Amino acid sequence: MQIKVNKFVREYLEEFSVLMAYPNGKICRYKDDEMINVPDSGFMEEYSTINNGNNACQMGSISYSNAIIPRLDIKMGRYCSIAVGLNFIAGKHHLDTISTSSFIYDPNFYIFKDASIERIKKPYTHTPHGVLVPPPGPTIFENDVYV
Repeated sequence: MQIKVNKFVREYLEEFSVLMAYPNGKICRYKDDEMINVPDSGFMEEYSTINNGNNACQMGSISYSNAIIPRLDIKMGRYCSIAVGLNFIAGKHHLDTISTSSFIYDPNFYIFKDASIERIKKPYTHTPHGVLVPPPGPTIFENDVYV
């Protein structure tokens, strides 16, 4: 869902000390007509902020992120500190196969492709990525996490 920032939104966020600007943490960092992307469920507790980007996520009190939040399914507990430059990936490697390596599902994984041809004299038959890898779940940081 998107929220268009206006005076009401800014005052509401300021009242609960959410998404505030530094150095003093008393002013909403968003300007009129900016859009904030928010998840359909969850909440941001008082004294929590995301200092970059326009995506919000569920976040506990006294937590902050200096990294851009790329997805709305990220959840953070209380007292979390996320450093600038952190990247969040959306995919994951399947844990129920013989290996978590990309060779299982990536036909272009050149290291294994070359090794297969050189060692066993034929290409490896892979399982298509979409069949094997389940959709990603939410990224969850419990309480008091420093990344």
